[in-house]
Parts: sequence; structure tokens; C-alpha cells
Amino acid sequence: MPSQDHSRQQQLADAFLVFNQVSEQLTDSYRELQDQVVRLNGELAAARSETQELQHRVNRQERLSTLGEMAAQLAHQIRTPLASALLDTSHFFREDLSQQRRHQFANRLRDRLRHMEHQIKDMLMFARGNQGTAAVIAISPLLKKLGQMLEPLLKSHHTHIDLIDHTEGQLLVNGNQDALLGALVNLVNNALDHGGDQVQLQVELDLISDSQLQIKVSDNGPGIPKDLLERVFDPFFTTSSGGTGLGLAVVQSVIMAHEGHITIQPSALGGACFQLCLPVYREPCLEVMASVVTNKPGAGAVCLRSLS
Repeated sequence: MPSQDHSRQQQLADAFLVFNQVSEQLTDSYRELQDQVVRLNGELAAARSETQELQHRVNRQERLSTLGEMAAQLAHQIRTPLASALLDTSHFFREDLSQQRRHQFANRLRDRLRHMEHQIKDMLMFARGNQGTAAVIAISPLLKKLGQMLEPLLKSHHTHIDLIDHTEGQLLVNGNQDALLGALVNLVNNALDHGGDQVQLQVELDLISDSQLQIKVSDNGPGIPKDLLERVFDPFFTTSSGGTGLGLAVVQSVIMAHEGHITIQPSALGGACFQLCLPVYREPCLEVMASVVTNKPGAGAVCLRSLS
């Protein structure tokens, strides 16, 4: 019996020894794995940092490239009116110039300078997108203000515009009022440029879902050819000899800065229809306003005014 007990104790001792050895090996392996994890995490963090730095450099190069292209395009666009302005200026030194001709050259010079100012303004708006401080804007009053701004322009073109509000005056957006007004004015100017005098214009405001409002700017002009639809929002693309090629690019830039989107469809009036979709802003205490959505198209429509 004593020999058997001794044998069992030796077996237990050997088992504990093997267990301790295996335990130490596992501990060493675990520590080694921990060290590898720490090292890999460090390498991953370094790689992420390097990737972010590379992405930052790429983005910076893209911005510089875009700015360089825009500057080159602007220089090309300004060169012709600037040369014409310098030529008109040289005539003022002629002693034989009549008062009538002097006034003609002065008017031409003013037009050239205004054209260049318009190009620079459009470029700045395109670069900035949504300029100024964002605020909560009531859309229906903005539509009325648009009508007031357009009155002189519409009179000079012997035309009018119908402003139609389907929203019962309840909708708000978060953004910059001047930028949005500028975008809408650009769309009207585009319609006047291509539709000519007496073109029929319509701006329509509607709620198309709980979270989206739509502003449609329509005309009965010649419309936009299908092969040009993908290019009309490209900077400096224009089919008009007097255009800057930035008007519609500015519109798209402003709408995107307001987290919206813009599309072009054939107009029910016969020309083009620009559809601007913007997210609706709802204050917590005004969530009940969601009930203004109706299943009846045109229900509650109000024609604000018809300007001529």
C-alpha cells in the first residue's frame, strides 16, 4: 500500500508539473499575442494616420486643381470684355468725339464692367455654395420676396410670373435666404435668356413628403436638348454668347449646400422645369404640422400674385 500511495503522489506531482509548464507556456503565448495585438494596433493607427494625411493631400491638390481651372476659365472669360472696355476707354481721349458718341461709349463701358462683375460674383457664389449664416427661413414669405425682386426685370422683358403656393404658408427650411433667392433669380434669368421677351414663367411651391418640399421653376421656352442635360450644371458651360456659364452651376451648388438636390424635367408649359427639393425644417413644438400633407394634388393652392 505505501508503494502504491507513493506512486500516486508521484503521478500527481508529475501532472502538476506538466500543468505548470503548460500554464507557463500558455501565459507566455498570451503575452506574445498581446504584444502582437498592441504592435498591430500601433501599425494600424499609423497606417490610418498616413492614409488620412494622404487623403488630405489629395483633397488639397484637387481643390488647388479646381481653383486653378476656375481661375484660368475666369481669365479667359474676362479677357474679351476687358479688351472691349479698354478699347472703349481709349475713345474718351479723342477731341473730336461728340457728346452723343461719348455717352454711347460710356454705356458700352459700363455694360462691359457689369458683365465682368457678374462673372466674378457668380464664381464666388459657386465657390462658396451656401454663403452666410444659416437660419430658419419661412418659404412662403421668401417666395413673395422673390416676386418683389423680379418686378423690374420682368417689366423690362414685358412678361410676368405666376407664383403658386400649395403649402398654406407653413413650411420652414434651415439655410441662407440670400443664397436661395440668388439661386431662384438665376433660374428665372436663365429662362429669360433662352425664352426671350414675353416668355411665360411659373414658380410653384409644394410639400411632396413629410420631410421634403419642392420648388418648381417652369417656362414655355425652347427647353433643353437631351444631349445637353448632363452638362448644363457644369461650371463655365453655356450656350449663350453673353452668359458666364456659372448661373446653373451656382444654383446646384447652393441647393446641395442646403442638403437638397435639383433635377430638370419637361415643363407642362412647354419648356423646361427645374425641380428643387429641400429638406423641411420642423421645430419640436411644430411636429403636428406634418398633417398638412394631403393626398389631393393642388389642394389648398394659392396663387400669390401674377407680376407683369
